[in-house]
Amino acid sequence: MTYENITPEEAKARMQSDPQAVIVDVRRPDEFACGHIPGALNVPLDDILNGRIPEPLENKNTPYLIYCRSGVRSVTAAQALVRAGYTRIANFGGILSWPYEVER
Repeated sequence: MTYENITPEEAKARMQSDPQAVIVDVRRPDEFACGHIPGALNVPLDDILNGRIPEPLENKNTPYLIYCRSGVRSVTAAQALVRAGYTRIANFGGILSWPYEVER
């Protein structure tokens, strides 16, 4: 089992077409507060790596769309979630390459 890498455009299409898709921002809370994708949940990478998975991420079969600032932490998070048994993980990189709306 592995995760998939998708483009921001593919991620946006999934957000619009799949009401079950959960957008996960793995940056620190201070970074999240500076701007994030509307509807995203902030679950810092350190929490994922330390097994502190919040309730909204408990279902391992939900589609999760993962991003960070530049795409490095999102890859690490995607790998960790797959190792933990998650089955529908898609990494779309960093918010720096997100051409759509950002909420502040």
